[in-house]
Amino acid sequence: MMRFLCLLVLLPTVVVALPRVGPLDGTLGPTLPAVALPMLGGEEELPNTALPKALEAKGLLAPATLEWARIELDARGAERTQALEALTRLSLLQDAPLAAENYLQVLQAQNPTYDVPENILLAQLVAEVSTTQALTDLQTRFPTTKGSVTARWADVWRQAHTGQIRQAWGLPEATQLQQRLDEQAAVATTQYNLAVGLSMVPGLGQASLGKYGAAALELLGWLVFGWAFYSACRYRHYAYAFVFVFPWVGLWLHAPVNAAIAAEAAARLARAEAMQTWQDLRPTYIPAT
Repeated sequence: MMRFLCLLVLLPTVVVALPRVGPLDGTLGPTLPAVALPMLGGEEELPNTALPKALEAKGLLAPATLEWARIELDARGAERTQALEALTRLSLLQDAPLAAENYLQVLQAQNPTYDVPENILLAQLVAEVSTTQALTDLQTRFPTTKGSVTARWADVWRQAHTGQIRQAWGLPEATQLQQRLDEQAAVATTQYNLAVGLSMVPGLGQASLGKYGAAALELLGWLVFGWAFYSACRYRHYAYAFVFVFPWVGLWLHAPVNAAIAAEAAARLARAEAMQTWQDLRPTYIPAT
């Protein structure tokens, strides 16, 4: 009796299910919809920085700034730092120093040891502003940041390679560097004057600079053409004398020019070598190049 009652209860279920299952003949049945399950963990997507970079490359700074601002709101860690750096740089390019300073404050609050990259500090150079004007603005806007001092010292070092520091940017090391450059220039001037004076005899000026090979060739050429000119005049071959006199006189007149060029090249080389030994003047927090 109990079995009969169970069959009566299960009969409606079997009747409803039969049309849905279909025949068991190996053919595929209808596709069932996917069952929605609750997400136990989400996968974080990295921000897409291609769009703001493309906008900036095309010169569309305002839309690029908006895109970076949108990325900065959702990003974390290194991605947020990248977005804030881009916002700072773009703010400088759009002549918005207050906004740039705010972004820098956020960066430094996020990372107290953060050092401002030089590409941010020199961003105005991209906008075709002179180096002097850009560094002047940076000194005014960020007078205490290490990055600003780094950029100013880099400019001083570039000036030093020319032999004259015209803008010291208030760095005490620049004054000491200029004193050493002046001492180096005094030695170079003495060598220059000596080389040009000795070149009244072709080859001697080059020899005073240590260029003995060039000196020997110059002196030998001058003596050969001089002897040829003298011999032609002695035997009254004036046509030959006319031919030989030009290279003889030309070598004599050009010897001081060659000596001056060689002396200037030697001065530049000596200055570059000396600057390699002057790394003690570099501020302690700026790495040596």
